[in-house]
Amino acid sequence: NESKYKNEIVEISNELMATYLKYMPIVKDVLVQNEIVKESDFSSQRVFENTLNAKTFDILRYLLPSNVSTSLWASFSTRTLEWHLTYMLSHELLEVRTIAASMHAEALKLSPGLLKHVWISDYEISRRSKLEKYVEELLWVTKEVNEEELGLFAWIEDEDRVSVIFEWDLDEHICASLIFDAWRKDGISYDEALDIVSEMWIWDKKELMMVALNWRWAHDRMPKALQHSSIMFEFLVDFWAYRDLQRHRATKQIWQWATAIHGYDYPEYIDLPWMEAFKDDYDNIMTEATILSNKVIKENSYLSEYVCALWHLVRTTFEMDPGQVAYVLEMRTTPQGHHSYRRLFIQAYRELKKLAPIYSSFIRVGN
Repeated sequence: NESKYKNEIVEISNELMATYLKYMPIVKDVLVQNEIVKESDFSSQRVFENTLNAKTFDILRYLLPSNVSTSLWASFSTRTLEWHLTYMLSHELLEVRTIAASMHAEALKLSPGLLKHVWISDYEISRRSKLEKYVEELLWVTKEVNEEELGLFAWIEDEDRVSVIFEWDLDEHICASLIFDAWRKDGISYDEALDIVSEMWIWDKKELMMVALNWRWAHDRMPKALQHSSIMFEFLVDFWAYRDLQRHRATKQIWQWATAIHGYDYPEYIDLPWMEAFKDDYDNIMTEATILSNKVIKENSYLSEYVCALWHLVRTTFEMDPGQVAYVLEMRTTPQGHHSYRRLFIQAYRELKKLAPIYSSFIRVGN
């Protein structure tokens, strides 16, 4: 894809990489001086250095441009691969189409019968083009960009980065599912189970859930009966963390792709003593990248994905059943979890407590 901003895109990518490399030894030294990583805590010099390198990378990796080369591994059933290849071969970006063509050529060696009809989808190309144009006109987003307002840093609090789209009384549906699953002698309907729950006192609902859920061991999943109903969270999360979180296959997800329109976050430990110069350079380069990305997105929203850094925020939805909600919250709020997503899932738990106060009490969220 060609762009009038081509030279600026290359330049900002080089600047991000240069800043990343410049501060590698400096941040490493700061972590030692502030005793975030202490050599005396480790059994050997090698373990100490490996831990120090990993912690340094945790801070600096967010400066990496989104176009940095990354190894990719994926596993598909043949039918699922068929859909993914069709989608990728019809993509706006040349890089995606090129990767898809290579994947298709290799996959044909294994399953030539099922994959021989995979090709570019005229429907996908037409649908995407027409829908984007229609929505753009509908939302009046064709106004000129005020470049002076782009890239201005505005901190977004955690509570403003997590929202819940929810329609049902989750506690009642969980109770109804437990009753429906357990009481097979009379073969009651789900509606009948809901009617029973609607007549129950709150302490009866608590007792019902306690009987069903209170005796889980550390690695026990929530029962299968909790697959009914769902809750959808919407997150503003940094791109790097999203790349990790999107691997939860039991969730339904829609994301708005890499972008800089929501601004950026800060890495951990950026306010430590001796990090002042890094924070200044970090703000400068991230603001510069944000301004450029917001110009490019008006020209080509797909091409603008290459102008972001991994610390820019992306918007995504996660829809899950109650059992999967518990699994994700318990997994992603442990003290070992990365702070960038850990604090958002702690906030998600706070939101869940408002909607399902009984059920949420049985979810073991880290402090």
